[in-house]
Amino acid sequence: MAAYHLGWRDLEGNPTDAGWGKGLRAALVFAAARACGTGRRAVVPAAVAVELVHNFPLVHDDVMDAARLRRGRATVWTVWGVPQAICLGGALHALAVRVVTRCGRCRGDGAECAECAVCGGGPGDHRSVRGVRPRTRAGVPTGRRHPRNLGRPGDDR
Repeated sequence: MAAYHLGWRDLEGNPTDAGWGKGLRAALVFAAARACGTGRRAVVPAAVAVELVHNFPLVHDDVMDAARLRRGRATVWTVWGVPQAICLGGALHALAVRVVTRCGRCRGDGAECAECAVCGGGPGDHRSVRGVRPRTRAGVPTGRRHPRNLGRPGDDR
């Protein structure tokens, strides 16, 4: 379904050159990287995530608007149904998050990899490195309150 929605495959699953859009968002990520002196390879995950985050609400929007066509092709919900389209939109969003939270150094799930990227070590390694402030075992900077411990609005504890 995702490959169909993105324009990479037809309804039978065959590769297609129907086009997947302009790729403007990903191009902007690469342009920003170049302007900042960052290599293209380093920002590929960000470019992929931006395209996925752009596409997931399109699937949901087609359902909400009862749109039957997108980019000249039948929409996902008209082919596979509303529940599948909603699940696809959610899956595209989840994939975008996973793509940007994987650091490439460890094989854990996204939370472990994000933790690894912040702490500079492997999963569960909570050392202070590269000037990152020491963190608690949960990965929260020491001396800061975790959002779930902030109390009620107006509570200044």
